[in-house]
Amino acid sequence: MNWNHGVVRRIACGVAAVAFCGLASAYPDRPITLIVPYPPGGGADTLSRAVAIKLGEQLGTRIVIDNRSGGGGNVGIAAVARAAPDGYTLGFPANVQMSINPGLYPSMGFDPDRDLTPVGMVGRFFFLLVAHPSLNVTDLRGLIALARSKPGELYHGSSGNGSPQHLAGAMFNSKAGVKLTHVPYRGTGLSMTDLLAGTTQVQFATIPVVQQHIQAGKLKPIAVTSLKRQPNLPDVPTLDESGLKGFDVDAWYALYAPAATPPDIVRKINEALRRTLADPEVQHRLTELGIEPFYATPENTRRLARSDRERWGKVIREERVSID
Repeated sequence: MNWNHGVVRRIACGVAAVAFCGLASAYPDRPITLIVPYPPGGGADTLSRAVAIKLGEQLGTRIVIDNRSGGGGNVGIAAVARAAPDGYTLGFPANVQMSINPGLYPSMGFDPDRDLTPVGMVGRFFFLLVAHPSLNVTDLRGLIALARSKPGELYHGSSGNGSPQHLAGAMFNSKAGVKLTHVPYRGTGLSMTDLLAGTTQVQFATIPVVQQHIQAGKLKPIAVTSLKRQPNLPDVPTLDESGLKGFDVDAWYALYAPAATPPDIVRKINEALRRTLADPEVQHRLTELGIEPFYATPENTRRLARSDRERWGKVIREERVSID
């Protein structure tokens, strides 16, 4: 029997579609591994576990956390990229791995677009620019004036080279026309110790970490990095409204799967994620962690990651940011 090539191709595609639908309807029939590219006990780990419990319930299975830190988080996400594209291995990257590291590392062990497929956004958070009281500044205008009068003499700490706090400081230098000297630390705890001691004077910090110190008068809030004021800090202005127009810096977490994961499985996980993030218990837990639940479709997740990559790539090049 002679078969037309187009007919054969349509039959093959139809068979593949039926197979995918069958796979998605049976999925999942065993536990899912969620690779978190950060060590146990940190903010990303705590967030991933809070989401994984409810997401597993929505999918009707158990989600097992696998912490694989190292290389700025690249080690863990590279493991996701190498995993079988069957929906049973997912990754929990931050914007660090998907949008910042591509401009910092010559090789990450994976390509964000080629080797991974987005499943959906999970949550995001913003930063608060704080100053040590010894600076005697009360607002952004005063901080910029002081920094311009002492170029390179004010130090801003961060949780490490290439961190969102580091990049926020680099963007601040560029937009404000100042020169804060960056001091990288191995983690937020160490950077906060030196900030409270006055060894460093300025920092872009997560709000939950510094809120108690602000209430105790040990740190002065200057402005938040979101375009709108934060509900838990209604009296603190944004950097945008304070004069640095367009200053908008956040950090986010998302779910990703290996490339070539069947679209029906990706959609099934995304829909379960949407229901998870709408759960009042999950929303309450994320709010406690200083995270804003932030659902997005796979397509919008891809667009946001690419847009962030372009923005941070520009800052990294112009400010000559490096991980060394």
